[in-house]
Amino acid sequence: MGHQCSYASVAQKKISLIMVQLVGRLHPLLVHLPIGMLVIGLLLFWRSKWRGITTDQTTSFVFLMASITAMLSCVSGYLLSTSNDEYGSLVIDHRNAAIMLTVISGVFWWLLVRQVQPLLQYILSLIVLAMLVVTGHQGGTLTHGESFLWRDEKTVDAELPVIKDIDKAIVYKDIVSPILSQKCVSCHGPNKQKGKLRLDGQEWIVKGGKSGATITEGNIDASEIIKRIVLPPDDEDHMPPKEKGQLTNQQITLIQWWVLKGASFSASVQELAPDASIQPALLSLTQNTRKEKAVQAALPEVEAASEKEIAFLKSKGAIVIPIAQGSNLLNVNFINCTAITDSVLTALKAIAPQLYWLKAEGPLVKDELVEAVSGAKYLKRLSLAGSGITQKSRQILKQLPQLEQINLYQTPIEEKKKTDTTKRS
Repeated sequence: MGHQCSYASVAQKKISLIMVQLVGRLHPLLVHLPIGMLVIGLLLFWRSKWRGITTDQTTSFVFLMASITAMLSCVSGYLLSTSNDEYGSLVIDHRNAAIMLTVISGVFWWLLVRQVQPLLQYILSLIVLAMLVVTGHQGGTLTHGESFLWRDEKTVDAELPVIKDIDKAIVYKDIVSPILSQKCVSCHGPNKQKGKLRLDGQEWIVKGGKSGATITEGNIDASEIIKRIVLPPDDEDHMPPKEKGQLTNQQITLIQWWVLKGASFSASVQELAPDASIQPALLSLTQNTRKEKAVQAALPEVEAASEKEIAFLKSKGAIVIPIAQGSNLLNVNFINCTAITDSVLTALKAIAPQLYWLKAEGPLVKDELVEAVSGAKYLKRLSLAGSGITQKSRQILKQLPQLEQINLYQTPIEEKKKTDTTKRS
């Protein structure tokens, strides 16, 4: 008998839970009824006021039905919130605002029926409208993310901050966190935690969510965040949902690289020793994409560089990428090049007509490299910091017709300038 009673009790609890969930899930349907009725009721009320006539029974009836359906919506919403704890404090604010709206609507209906306090009626109509906007905004935020009503979709794909010194940038703080804030935190932040997951801080990321660990250091296959962002957009588990702003391929690559390198929250880019495969994604963070697109139309048209020479330079550790989509002008960076041989200089000389930006820093760089780019008539930016170039290169640099920016920090040329300045003083 004891076991039978126990089983019956468990069955009753399960049935009660199912009923609660079913009623709660009616909330998205029920909530639209009072919204529509309140809007219609307000329009009827203001129409009668503007025409100077007495409010009729139709308006009173509309507000009565609005109050009743609002109460039903409050009940279903409460039941829904008890079966889902992913929304945090925002659901409490939404619940309180909905209850307040219901009470005010009921008082407004009572005043209409009694035909008393016309000034108070008008004031309450404005309060009802304001509460309707606030409550609707909070409800939209719960289901669609923060700033639902007045969100500018352009902000979802807004330009991320440009990083001036990428090597010193903290990978999580300066690269990963801004991406998560832009694309993920609206549903996984302080106000809403879909899947019981927050992505707005280190402690929450480490804690993970209902589906398991957000990240597994050094293993992208076991990291839940990586699994979700690489799923096809039509997959129901894909994140962000397909109707929201999506991560770019470069942003996905950067997050994957961060996890593979141990998901450190304090390491800089330089400390994680980026290889050639991640360099294009990192370099993209140093450029203002919109600004580059704005000037793209003014870029000179040049013939495409030899694919053979580009492939050779890449095989030697150089990064060679177009400066803009559809342009043959090139951005070349020798950051991973361990030796600058004659064959490397020959390949560089072959693509000199297409050079637009060049970064060749460190003691391996000598005067021969400057000679190799003497035919770079479109070269705009050049960094030779820490190189071993001498005064022999000065005349070649002066003859580059389009050169606008040059970095000679810690080179013999810079030191010579300082010595001359000291003597003159």
